[in-house]
Amino acid sequence: MKFASKLAGTGFAALMLMAATAPAFALATITGVDQSPLYTPQSVSAGGFRAQVFGGPTASATAEETVAPLTAPGNFGGGPLKPIDAAERSGGRLVLIFNGAPTPTEAACSDPASLGGKSANGPLHVIAVYCLGDRWLARGALSGVDVTGTQDPAYARAMTNLFAAMLPMHSIDMPNGSNGQ
Repeated sequence: MKFASKLAGTGFAALMLMAATAPAFALATITGVDQSPLYTPQSVSAGGFRAQVFGGPTASATAEETVAPLTAPGNFGGGPLKPIDAAERSGGRLVLIFNGAPTPTEAACSDPASLGGKSANGPLHVIAVYCLGDRWLARGALSGVDVTGTQDPAYARAMTNLFAAMLPMHSIDMPNGSNGQ
């Protein structure tokens, strides 16, 4: 009883009332993350955060609008993503395919258009692959959250979480997180 009265004193009842009357919202789910044996944080840092965009999170989003609110993970400086031409295949780049293939494959680095990609309203579905030339270093997939536009905080939050999960500070394949050094 003592616990309940303490909760009531902190506004717990008001919080419960707000939760009961608030509209439900969908949470983004990261459906898969993987790093290749070639992955090292150093190779990602050297490659930078140029982004190729296929499709978009909403029907009207351009590539520039799609990447404008997105940043690199904090462990890589948190700088903005820079959109690049969809035909580019050299150097490090983050390939983002919206509403296309259900899982990321190595084709994202050599022939990303083959994985589809379209702009659509509704639940967000995106695969992201960090490529170095025609080889993938890290990949992940995310789905489930409805976004109202590229300025929707849920969009940036979901994508930030995906990038952070895909691109850890330590290679998951190396003992003790040594990154092969």
